[in-house]
Amino acid sequence: ATCSARLLQALRPRGAYTTAATLFALGALVCGLAPAMPVMLAGRTVQGLGGGLLISLSYAMIRLLFPQALWPRAMALVSGMWGIGTLVGPALGGVFAELDAWRSAFHVLIPLALIFAAIAAVVLPREVDARRPSPLPVLQMLLLAAAVLAVSAGSISTRPAWNIAGLAAAAVLSFLIVRNERRSPRRLLPRDAFRRGAPLGLVYGVMSLLAMTVTSDDVFVPLFLQVLHGQSPLIAGYLSALMAGGWTVGSVTSSNFAGQKVRRIIVTAPCVSLIGGLILLWLMPTANADVGRLVILAVGLFSLGLGVGMAWPHLLTWVLTFAGPDEQDRASASITTVQLYATAVGAAARS
Repeated sequence: ATCSARLLQALRPRGAYTTAATLFALGALVCGLAPAMPVMLAGRTVQGLGGGLLISLSYAMIRLLFPQALWPRAMALVSGMWGIGTLVGPALGGVFAELDAWRSAFHVLIPLALIFAAIAAVVLPREVDARRPSPLPVLQMLLLAAAVLAVSAGSISTRPAWNIAGLAAAAVLSFLIVRNERRSPRRLLPRDAFRRGAPLGLVYGVMSLLAMTVTSDDVFVPLFLQVLHGQSPLIAGYLSALMAGGWTVGSVTSSNFAGQKVRRIIVTAPCVSLIGGLILLWLMPTANADVGRLVILAVGLFSLGLGVGMAWPHLLTWVLTFAGPDEQDRASASITTVQLYATAVGAAARS
């Protein structure tokens, strides 16, 4: 995600999208052919590189191609596509799991990515008025990766001491990121992200909490539904996909709001997700496959995603609005960086 502005500047929209989609397809190919877990992890790294570029490029193109008045609607469209992808993904994953054909889950992505690359090469503009990108914040990028690895490594241990050590190491590394962001001219985030009282830092904080809420639940809910509630992988996938459906509905329905309505939506949205979270807290740990409980669980899952979707387009628009005119590339790239960092840390911490 951090490299997206430089890629856009070097290869222009068509070349940048084509390169990112090809990397994603290459990573999926390695995963589908992996003979062992280390090869799988290498493939996932390449796939994540391509995916991070694609997501970040979409936000950069919104800023470059649309007037500011249309940013919320464009952000809602991107959020809606994210939701649809999450809606379809678990369902398809459940099919591959039940057929014991997990490699096909990666193989099917290869032609889709290549078709996308071909479409991008034809549809996207050849040139955009992209500013010269700032130097890469290599130190912060390394610290960011180390923080995620630390909390992930700690989470796989069965000993609480190692779990706590992983979280503590991630906290220390995150502190070092903040300190370097304040002092270094090479930054991951816009300059006001960590200034006391600045709205941009608060926006990133809300984004992180919402991302942790819905995406880390998306990791574990299918497992809980299978183990605790006796559902098949396919049914568990469809039920957990309700969060994505709520995200999409919330994004699309709230994108037309403006002014004070946006502020009310930002305040209301976490409350909607909280209601969904409380429902899951009440029913999810109970090992019961009763239909009535599953219906209530479905309402909770949908509400969890709905709250995130209501706020998401406006939060992303605020990131671009609050960042300085000379930091728009960094701001658009930071959206994906913050979202994926919060997702990784939240999922590892919960495990």
